[in-house]
Amino acid sequence: FFEQVSGSYFLASLIFAIVFISISIFEIPCGMFSDQYLGRRKTLILGAIAIFATSFFYATGGVIESFSFFVIGAILEGLSEAFISGTNEGLLFESMVELRKGKHFHEVSGRCQALWQAGMVIGTSLGFGVAYFYSLQTAMWLNLIFAFAMFIITLFLVEPKCLKKPHRTNVFLHMRQSLHNMISNPLIRTITCARLLNYSAGEVLYR
Repeated sequence: FFEQVSGSYFLASLIFAIVFISISIFEIPCGMFSDQYLGRRKTLILGAIAIFATSFFYATGGVIESFSFFVIGAILEGLSEAFISGTNEGLLFESMVELRKGKHFHEVSGRCQALWQAGMVIGTSLGFGVAYFYSLQTAMWLNLIFAFAMFIITLFLVEPKCLKKPHRTNVFLHMRQSLHNMISNPLIRTITCARLLNYSAGEVLYR
């Protein structure tokens, strides 16, 4: 879709690069907001809003053929990923602890992952069908409907009350300590580099 609109594989790849850069920038601050300030429910609501805004800018950018709209959409996509990443698991775990079913977390989490994979298959098939019989632009507009539905669903989430909020710490000190540990510990450094190479190569091939 991005290559079709921009007419360049380089510009299309640049959009995905911006997404991953945004995730890297927003990941820690969004996690801090989820843990210490907003809570799980509000963070997921903000993530759903960001997803809807992402779909809007992508779809609108396709209509007006604006690369700047794609860039804004990419930044918002990274923000939405950062809001949701880890927060959904946190909500699930804390909800199960509140229901005194914490020991079944891994079982339920596995089911959620299976449902997510099933959703990916269904969504990919639906998107392919719409793009094949209509157009990629139509598929992008259709994505707005699902993004709005996701936002509505998040409004009905319930914030767990069983766990106390962690003591607020300086996130920059935490980042500095984490970076120091990664640099000074050969095992952590090796694992981090391996994960970076694996993730980046895998995402490039996937995209």
